[in-house]
Amino acid sequence: MSFGLLLLPAVGGYWFLTTWNYTRYQVERDSGYRLLFRSAIVGIFFYCVAKALTLALDLICPFLTLLWDAHFPDPFTSEVILSLGLSVVIPPVLNWRYTKLQGARRVARNAGDHVELLIDRAIEERKAIELSLRSRKIYIGVATESGISATSATDVVMIPMLSGYRQEGTLELVVTTNYVNVILNNAVAGSGRTVRDLQVVIPLSEVVSARLFDLQVYQAFRANGYPPATAAASPAPPGTLGAG
Repeated sequence: MSFGLLLLPAVGGYWFLTTWNYTRYQVERDSGYRLLFRSAIVGIFFYCVAKALTLALDLICPFLTLLWDAHFPDPFTSEVILSLGLSVVIPPVLNWRYTKLQGARRVARNAGDHVELLIDRAIEERKAIELSLRSRKIYIGVATESGISATSATDVVMIPMLSGYRQEGTLELVVTTNYVNVILNNAVAGSGRTVRDLQVVIPLSEVVSARLFDLQVYQAFRANGYPPATAAASPAPPGTLGAG
């Protein structure tokens, strides 16, 4: 058996790992040597399955085996080709019950990417989310894309409702722009634009923290004196919602 034919099970293992939704996002984060090792292990597994199938077929219908050997006399050719076929055919069957999103969420949970998971949850439940950036800039709005399925640097896409910043000393949340009033007054539609034209793209690497945002719950906390006022605290400027 030629060396190229010997590599086919490993190629099949690589194809299986990168197309099955349960493993595709994990192997994309693996190093080259680890991926090579996993591909070889899966390839050997499929080769063993193919070997068992060819032996069973030889017992049930030896004529097919003789016909195959007459055209492909190299040993183990049938097992290698069958193992490659299994690695290509099986992933679509398994993916019918296990989606890409499920696989991406599993890898994110294992990697501890809780910000991505929270943004993904906000999208699924259609809830507003507050993102705090390294620059102390704040965006509160509806996320439309979380980048949870990506494997490298990702971005968050959101349609903002409010934006502002946190004061350096008190971390008081100061709102500088209210997009909701613009949308409700149909100013966007009147300009020929859509609400999606207001969306912002934020690199996930710039996000310091994220949380679901409910204005009524937030105002309830403020009405009950949270955070407590201090003698040194200065009055909040216009547009201030309070500390978060």
